[in-house]
Amino acid sequence: MNKAVLFWLWKVLPLPKFVRAAMVWIGNPKFLVSVDALIFNAENACLLFNHPYRQDYTWGLPGGYLKRGEHPQSAIQREVFEESGLEIQVIKLLDTTMSEKHRRITLIYLAEIVGEVKFTPSVEVSEFGFFPADHLPDLFPNQKALIQKYSRQP
Repeated sequence: MNKAVLFWLWKVLPLPKFVRAAMVWIGNPKFLVSVDALIFNAENACLLFNHPYRQDYTWGLPGGYLKRGEHPQSAIQREVFEESGLEIQVIKLLDTTMSEKHRRITLIYLAEIVGEVKFTPSVEVSEFGFFPADHLPDLFPNQKALIQKYSRQP
């Protein structure tokens, strides 16, 4: 059946809204939504967390997944606080990436630490550090590229 016929049926059939919503839900791909934060200090070094549960790259940007109904800016603030005890303020959305392989969309925010830097280790994060863009530890190649793209290099 071609699109024109489907759109015509959509328009003329008296389908309840919940049926239409279910049809849209079923007919479209599903993705996880994650958030990452790029946080630079005064020396232009980027904040990274050491995630000991990871197998390939233990160091990475602060971040995580959205909970149902959660706003992405709230999600990144929650994730950073849960993982480290650090409070952040979101400055702006910097970038969006998509991984078809993992069916994930990631929103990357520029953020800054609010108040003192008082790190508290968690189950997910054992340590943190600020790293210059030209001296990064081993981390996911896409994260390394983001840090290098957005760091204010001389």
